[in-house]
Amino acid sequence: MHDRRLRRALDTVSGRYRRLLWQIGLAACWLALAVAGLAALAWWRGAGRAVPLVTLVLMAVLLAALLPPLLRAVRVVRDPLWVARRLERKFPDLDTRLLAAVEQAPGDGPEGHLTYLQRTVVDEALDHAARRRWEQVVPDRALRATAWAHGLTLAGLATVLIALAVTVAARPGGPAAAWDGQPGAAADFDLKVEPGDASVERGTSLVVLARFGRDLPADAALVVRGADGQPHDVPMSKSLDDPVFAARVPAVDADLAYAVRYGPAAVPTQTRWYKAAVFEHPELKQADAKLTFPTYTGAPEKDVADTRSVTAVEGTKAALTFRLNKSVAGAVLVPKVSPAAANGVTTNPADPPADDAPQPITLTPDPADPSVYTAAVEMKHSARYTLQLTDADGRASKRPAELAVNVTPNKPPELKLDFPAMDVDVSPLEELTLRAKVSDDFGVRRAGVSYTIAGRPAADVVLAENVAGRDKRDVAHTVALEKLAAEPDQLLSYYFWAEDVGPDGAVRRTAGDMFFAEVRPFEEIYRQGEQPDEQQQQQQQQKSSQNAQRAEEAAEGEKQIIAATWKVIRRETSAKPSAAFAPDVKLIAESQAEAREKAEAMGEKLTDARSQSFLKNVLKQMDAAAAALTEAAEKADVGKLASAALPAEQAAYQELLKLRAREHEVVKGQRQQGAQKSASSASSRRQRQLDQLKLTDEKNRYEQQRAAGQQQDQNPQERETRQVLSRLKDLAQRQEDLNRQMKEMQSALAEAKEPAKQEEIKRQLARLREQQREQLRDTDELRDRMD
Repeated sequence: MHDRRLRRALDTVSGRYRRLLWQIGLAACWLALAVAGLAALAWWRGAGRAVPLVTLVLMAVLLAALLPPLLRAVRVVRDPLWVARRLERKFPDLDTRLLAAVEQAPGDGPEGHLTYLQRTVVDEALDHAARRRWEQVVPDRALRATAWAHGLTLAGLATVLIALAVTVAARPGGPAAAWDGQPGAAADFDLKVEPGDASVERGTSLVVLARFGRDLPADAALVVRGADGQPHDVPMSKSLDDPVFAARVPAVDADLAYAVRYGPAAVPTQTRWYKAAVFEHPELKQADAKLTFPTYTGAPEKDVADTRSVTAVEGTKAALTFRLNKSVAGAVLVPKVSPAAANGVTTNPADPPADDAPQPITLTPDPADPSVYTAAVEMKHSARYTLQLTDADGRASKRPAELAVNVTPNKPPELKLDFPAMDVDVSPLEELTLRAKVSDDFGVRRAGVSYTIAGRPAADVVLAENVAGRDKRDVAHTVALEKLAAEPDQLLSYYFWAEDVGPDGAVRRTAGDMFFAEVRPFEEIYRQGEQPDEQQQQQQQQKSSQNAQRAEEAAEGEKQIIAATWKVIRRETSAKPSAAFAPDVKLIAESQAEAREKAEAMGEKLTDARSQSFLKNVLKQMDAAAAALTEAAEKADVGKLASAALPAEQAAYQELLKLRAREHEVVKGQRQQGAQKSASSASSRRQRQLDQLKLTDEKNRYEQQRAAGQQQDQNPQERETRQVLSRLKDLAQRQEDLNRQMKEMQSALAEAKEPAKQEEIKRQLARLREQQREQLRDTDELRDRMD
């Protein structure tokens, strides 16, 4: 390492490491010496003999064994590379830059200095040291704690040495007698039996110690009397020079009594009988579960033996049986709560709400078998429980068992709209085919479609019943707009729905996305107007374009409000509205008020009486929608959205559609180039129709009027023929649109590279081909009628 600044920074960290290691190592040395001194002092006093020389030798050996590793560790800490590795682990954002800086050596630069890139690496490392304070890799609190530990252990060692010195000086005969290893004075047998009367955990060993005074018997034996009542002897062994005899019973499985026999074989002496009672910690041996599934699943009861995890659908009733090793005073299933949940912070959306969180469950003992306990659990939310057992003596389980309750939610039915899967424009004579797929995890009771024209009652059509679980059923319905007496500029809204049985056992209806079909005029009315002057034409075109654009923008805005309202209605499926209900509805109400202001501003630009009447109806319906939204937010009434707000929004949207002009005056040679593009697909289609319109001057108005008069005199058969011809024209136009869309899709398929996108385009092409086949069938039927 060439840079002195970097070396100083690393030496600072190394110095703190050395200081920490010295304090820890010395504290360990003093502690080991103090423990050795205490052991020697205790043995000395119990054996009645002085061995200070042995104690000093033992302390010296310990010190010689501990100091070399400490010195080696201190030498390792001095290595800058070792310090750099520790800093890299502590600060991952260094990204090995420090190691690279340490390994830099002078290059080929002038006077052996570092190159520019090498200096850059070193400077970045030094900048990091200044910002992140490398020295704190060894915190100040750690240095203070080890300093305290070093001081305390040193004080303890000094105390032990003083105690040794005092004990040696106090021995009979003084210190000289203590060095010869002889007993200071005789003593009679002074026996102490350990552990005496005791409790022993079943299966563990029992060690019995017989501590004598200064005089020791020649031998001793442990007399054990088991459950059979017959005593048997276990020889006791002497422990070195200590006045202690010991014996061990390998495994205690039942209560026993024991005594110590010592002295001459002819006249032995025996202590009283001591009792060793056997105990067990309460433990779970086996857990069983009997699951009773909700009736809507149709599944039979299920027994699960010897399990620690129970999985079932929500609403299942689980009868849990716990077989213990003994009867207990208390058995409780306690739910495990995460630290965040304990502090009232919910981080997982799948966690149950706080007011519905799992509660502790107290187990009930079985009258026939006190070691069997039962509990009934209604599975609502997934949870993990800890089985807490307490016996009559207050002992708890050494390793508490855990039980996991995994709840599978009863999901609402899935609805996927296959066709048309978007908002469309239809003619008053069109038959709109709607198709969707419906499925559910436990079966669908009924599935259907609901459609309505704004201002009329909704129609519910049941399309499928009793769909099996996990079975995907295709449902379809054709809406005949002619039978509905649909008129231009009306709004048809529709959505698919499905009913299943919810977790509470009640029928639950799930609605899909709402889509719209705007009824366009069967034949747009185009007429050739009088040729105005250039200035007048520009003014009229600009004014008409602005009004049309404002109407289109207002309609699109109202559509978004309808979609937002429908989203809230679909979300609020429970009896009690969610916390987000009121804020969301207030936001929709504010959007409706803004839309109302924009619509009202359009009145200044409208001069046509019919358009002004339409705008008046728009404002009226928007006011009704805003009032219903405000009331629903204040009263937390979800039903108000569906019964009042949504119909008013749809009616306002329909009235906005009527604002769009139904007659277009097209002046030859005065069509506007580069006209402003409308925001909606309906205006784009009308613009294409205008571009395709070819007006000629050869037609005579009088002839047109006379033809119109002749059409009025046609008989019913001729009128039907004219309607069929008009329908054929409409089908031809739709066929042309389909052909164009198919060409665009085929081009997109050729350009698509991702497999997922290719599959999506192929599905769209399949739907367009199906529509094309349906239109060909309709065309063939109309031609048969013509024949």
